[in-house]
Amino acid sequence: MSRKYALSRASIALPFLNAMKQHGSDPNIITARLGLSDQDFENKKLYLPAYSLGHILDSSAQLTKSVDLGFMLGGSDDMIDIHPELMELIEQKETLLDCLVTLAQLQYLQGSHFRFELEYVNKELRIYHSSALLASNRGFVHSHLFTTARIIKFLKQYRGTHWKPDYIALEPNIADTSQLARNTHMGHVLCGMDRSYIPVAYNLDNAQIPLSNDNPKLSIKALQQIKIVINALWGMENFNLDLLSHLFGLSERTIQRLFTDEGGTFRDYFNTVKMKKAKQLLLQGYSVSDVAEQLNYTEPANLTRAMKKQIGLTPMQYINQFK
Repeated sequence: MSRKYALSRASIALPFLNAMKQHGSDPNIITARLGLSDQDFENKKLYLPAYSLGHILDSSAQLTKSVDLGFMLGGSDDMIDIHPELMELIEQKETLLDCLVTLAQLQYLQGSHFRFELEYVNKELRIYHSSALLASNRGFVHSHLFTTARIIKFLKQYRGTHWKPDYIALEPNIADTSQLARNTHMGHVLCGMDRSYIPVAYNLDNAQIPLSNDNPKLSIKALQQIKIVINALWGMENFNLDLLSHLFGLSERTIQRLFTDEGGTFRDYFNTVKMKKAKQLLLQGYSVSDVAEQLNYTEPANLTRAMKKQIGLTPMQYINQFK
């Protein structure tokens, strides 16, 4: 039985290999050890085992003696690391939110470990991301910084070349964040976070995500996009079907029908997302009262009833499962 490996976009390695060349080192020495040749990188749709990509990134950083190599390369104009299908769709998007929803919808094209999620908190759109590698892989930090810089590069296409995020939140601990801090408005880099994210001040009043489908009520892709937005915006105090209708330019009845065609309802999905967040917060050590407040329940007893109804367990019973 053949062994299955986590895969990453091979073209992510190209800027790192080029950095070796510019530094006077022969990248073929590294790639040959991995059984790779130049031809392996000519096909832009090729994927590599994650451990091979990690080895290339780590070796490149060591040879160039650059701790910020991933961040510097991620800010380049050459975006060959983006899957061509994803890049083609992104270039068609006129609004930032539409672009981000597309990225979230097709994130699997970037490899097994790449993750991209959105969350709206206090008029701040947080773009959560993880790199093409796991924390246990060599080159994880360089890959993570590359992804961070690449997302900032995308945001500048919509916010202007001089735009900077107020701060950057990172999962890995970075010894020297001075270079990163210069790329933020407030000069702040938060390290050791549960998840990495880039914040963007965003007003939803005029936001739109136009659906290109000729018959959206029958479209699986349309429902996927709607779910991504629900996952991002559900925590808003006044989140409802009317807001979704405004964003997508669809009637509330059409949105309801999309969920019905799948065998559920908007309310069912909304409650599922809300319960998932409740379980996460409880396992992070928040009290039942704190979780109820964060999730806009009027009192803790309402959270208890909701959990009992949806998963058959009270909050304390759910927590005790993991002790």
